[in-house]
Amino acid sequence: MYRRYNTVAIIEDTNEISRQAAINLWHSLDSDELELSKGMHDERNKTNICSYTNLIEKLTSLFYSDT
Repeated sequence: MYRRYNTVAIIEDTNEISRQAAINLWHSLDSDELELSKGMHDERNKTNICSYTNLIEKLTSLFYSDT
C-alpha cells in the first residue's frame, strides 16, 4: 500500500493547500469586517467581565452574610 500511495507526500500537499486557502480567505476579509469583529469581541469581553465581577460580589456577600 505504501508503495502505491506515498501518504506523507499526500499529507504535506494537503497541508500546503489548506494553508494557502486559509491565507487567501484571511486576505479577502476587508478592514471593515475586521473592525466589526473586533468591536463585537470587545463588547463580549466587557459583558464577561461584568458578569464575573457580579458573580464574585454575590459570592463574597453570601460568604460574609453566613459568618
